[in-house]
Amino acid sequence: MTPEEIRATGMRAIECFNDPARRERYFEELYDDNVVLHGYTPEPLTGKAMVKAFYAPLFSAFPDCAVDTEAMLVEGDTLAWRFRFSGTHQGEFQGVPASGRRFDISGITMLRFGDRRCVERWSVADFLSLMIQIGAIPGTLGVISTIAGALVGGHLTGRWGVFRALWILGIAQAASNLVYAGAAALPPSTPLMYAASVVESFCGGLGTAPFLAFLMSICDKAHAATQYALLSALFGLTRVLSGALSGWATESLGYTVYFTLTFVLAWPALFLLPGVRGWSAEHADRTAPPTTPQ
Repeated sequence: MTPEEIRATGMRAIECFNDPARRERYFEELYDDNVVLHGYTPEPLTGKAMVKAFYAPLFSAFPDCAVDTEAMLVEGDTLAWRFRFSGTHQGEFQGVPASGRRFDISGITMLRFGDRRCVERWSVADFLSLMIQIGAIPGTLGVISTIAGALVGGHLTGRWGVFRALWILGIAQAASNLVYAGAAALPPSTPLMYAASVVESFCGGLGTAPFLAFLMSICDKAHAATQYALLSALFGLTRVLSGALSGWATESLGYTVYFTLTFVLAWPALFLLPGVRGWSAEHADRTAPPTTPQ
C-alpha cells in the first residue's frame, strides 16, 4: 500500500468508528483477519474476533464515544496516530454502573499495514484517567478512609507529640502518592485504583491530624479563632493554586512522573520543620525554664 492509501484507510476507519451505525465497518475497513493488537491488555490480542470482543464493552458503556485526530503521520507501511478519545458513561464498564459523566483522554497508536489492512497495532491510552473521570473510585470510600486516618493520626500525635508526628505521618502522606504512580505505570486495574485511593485518603488523614494540631499550637489564645481561620485559608489557597497546575502537569509529564514528582516536592516542607519548631506552644512549654515556687 502507498502512504496515501494507508492514510485514506485510516481516515475511513475513523469515520466508521465515530458513527454508531457503521461501527462494524470499522473492523472491516481497518483490520486484517489475523491482526495482532498490543498495549491495551497484558497479553496481545490476536485475530479480528478478539479485537472486536475487546471493543464491545467500550461501545456498550460509551455508545457515543468518538476519536479526534491530533496528528497523523505515515512512513513506509506504518501509520502513527495521536488522538483524543471521549464519550459519555451510559452503561456498565468494568463493574462501574453508568454515571452519565463525560470523559476525555489522550492516546497514541501505531499501525503496520500489510497488503490491504492493518496486520499489527501498538497502542497506549490513558485509561486510568478514564476510570477516574467516570467516578470509578467512589467518594464515600475516600471519606471513610480519611476519617479513619485522622483518628489514627490524632492518636499517634497525642503519643508522639506534634513534631515527631509531623515528620513520620507527613512522610507517609507524601509516600501515598507513589501508590498512584505505581497504578499509573501498571496495566489498568480497577482494584489497584481502589487501593491507591484508599491508601491516599487514609494517609491524607494521618498527615492532616498533626498539621492541624500544629496550627492550633501556634495560635495566640486571645485571638485563636481569627488566626486559625487565616492560617486555614492560607492552607486552602496553596492547595487551590497547586491544583490549577495539576492538569497541565499531568498532560505534559504523564501520571506516573507527575505523582512521583509530588512525592519529591513534599520534602522541602518537611525540611522546614526544624525551623518552625520554636513557634509551637508545645516546644515552648518543653524548653521554658522551670519556675521557682513562691
